[in-house]
Amino acid sequence: MKNLVRSTRCLSTILVKKMDTIGVVGAGQMGTGIALVAARNADMKILCYDVDWSKLNGSMEWIRNKLYSYGERGNLDKSKVEEIISRITPCKRIEDLGDAPLIVEAASERESLKLEIFKSLDKITDSEAILVSNTSSISITKIGSATSKPEKVVGMHFFNPVQHMQVVELTPGTRAKTKLRP
Repeated sequence: MKNLVRSTRCLSTILVKKMDTIGVVGAGQMGTGIALVAARNADMKILCYDVDWSKLNGSMEWIRNKLYSYGERGNLDKSKVEEIISRITPCKRIEDLGDAPLIVEAASERESLKLEIFKSLDKITDSEAILVSNTSSISITKIGSATSKPEKVVGMHFFNPVQHMQVVELTPGTRAKTKLRP
C-alpha cells in the first residue's frame, strides 16, 4: 500500500478542504459506505448516482438506518442524524454530478464499466474536477487514460466495510502532477 489514511478523515482533510460537494457513482456496498462516511465526516453535500434507481433508494434507506442505529447506540448525537441525511441527494442522471469538484466512482469491478463511467465523467466535469476510482485491481493510469485529464484521476481504495475500516489506500496514476501525502 502506497499511503494509508484514516478513512473517516481523508475526505475532509486531504482532498476536500475547499470543496463543498462530493459525487459518488455506485450504490452498492462500497458506494453506500463511502457516501455514509463522507456525509458523516465532511460537512458538505453528497450527490449519489447509480443506474439502478431502486438500488440507490435501498442505499439511502440503509444509510438512514445505519445513522439512526449509531444514534441509538450513542455513537452519534441523535440530533445530527437528520442533518447528515439531508446532506445526501440521490441523483437520477450522472450529469447531475457534473458540478461536483470531487467524484468517487465505486461501481462494479469491471474494467469496461469503469472506463465507460470515467469517459462520461470526463464529459460532464470541468478541468479542475478530481476523479477518483475505488478500484482494487484496475490500473489508475489506464482509467485515467479514458479521460482528457489523467493527471486529475486518482485511486482511493476504501476497505470493506467502509464505515468501520480506518484506512484508505491512495494511488496516483503515472500522469499525476502532484504527490499524495497522508
